[in-house]
Amino acid sequence: MKAQARLDEFVFVLLAGIVLIVILMMWTIPSEPAAVVQPAAVSLTMLGGSSRQFTLNISTSGNPITNVSLTASGEIANWVSFSQTQIDYINAYKLVTVYVSVPASTSIKTYKGVIRVSSPGGSKEVQASISVQNITTVEFLSYPIPIEDFTVSYVSGSEIVDAASNVEVSKGYFSENYLNLVGVLDEDKVKNAINSYIRLLITDTNKLGKLIVEVNGQEVYNRLTELGELIVPVNASLLRRSNVARIRAANPGWMFWDTNVYRIRDASFVVEFRGNTTKEILVDLNQQQVSGFNHMKLKSIVSYDKKPRLRIKVNEQTVYWGEPPIAILDLWIDKDILGNKIVLIPGTNKVVISTESPSQVSFTNTLLTFSYLP
Repeated sequence: MKAQARLDEFVFVLLAGIVLIVILMMWTIPSEPAAVVQPAAVSLTMLGGSSRQFTLNISTSGNPITNVSLTASGEIANWVSFSQTQIDYINAYKLVTVYVSVPASTSIKTYKGVIRVSSPGGSKEVQASISVQNITTVEFLSYPIPIEDFTVSYVSGSEIVDAASNVEVSKGYFSENYLNLVGVLDEDKVKNAINSYIRLLITDTNKLGKLIVEVNGQEVYNRLTELGELIVPVNASLLRRSNVARIRAANPGWMFWDTNVYRIRDASFVVEFRGNTTKEILVDLNQQQVSGFNHMKLKSIVSYDKKPRLRIKVNEQTVYWGEPPIAILDLWIDKDILGNKIVLIPGTNKVVISTESPSQVSFTNTLLTFSYLP
């Protein structure tokens, strides 16, 4: 009986130990996995008084994670903030923007710190190193973009494409005389044409038929016409670089033995235009170039017929507006004209150059350079 008692006591102790081990395991094994954080380390070069940002990708290794918090510690703790410091639930991944602002009075040296991502499943640390420089010691990385020669212009006014005087147009069943007004327009004027017309001063006609006007092969007028001034509207969409307006008489109808005649003292083909031609430069930037952007430089040889009012935009922010110097344009651009920082995006950014006063500006040997911190 004593042996049986000892055996029962041993079994009881063994079972109690197993239960205790299971309980301890349940307490110590996390109910969810720790977050996966990329990048694992960050190294930035910054100027005193500047700000930068980068992105943390917080993802799961399979199961969702909950109650994720972000904190910063070390020498950089007061420089760092987050787009979110607390995330309730992550099923796949979450992108969090980390903002870093270095005070202007910060000494030149390298500062260390840790960004910690914590959840019930554990914590991950991102080692952060920030090398603070000043404008005289930092070595910028550069992205030079050579630009082919181009011209921007602002056009406003009217132009007589072609004109003639003292002509006769006629049409019989066996003969015909007609008038061609032929002229060439600059591409800028074709693009910015807002109105066009044919003006005729008719001094004599026998009224045996209609008068016909065609522009670039399309009929725009066909009527029996009286003496005096005739204005024939022409849709600006019909205009091309090379243009032909044909004025002719129609057949004399049933009077086949006679000739339809119109005598024209003055004939003119007029185009009115207003607008500008711009230069659009598309620039593809990666995340490092955007987050580390410090300034851009635009250098070019410029020439113009009369003093222009030049406007330069970067992603709709006006970064220059004024009268450029003759010969050399050399701009350092880090803010817009209101003092705001230039907003760039990873991907395609747009630089637009235009003139807003009647002028034509030519740019040669143009180089656009983006400078950014490593």
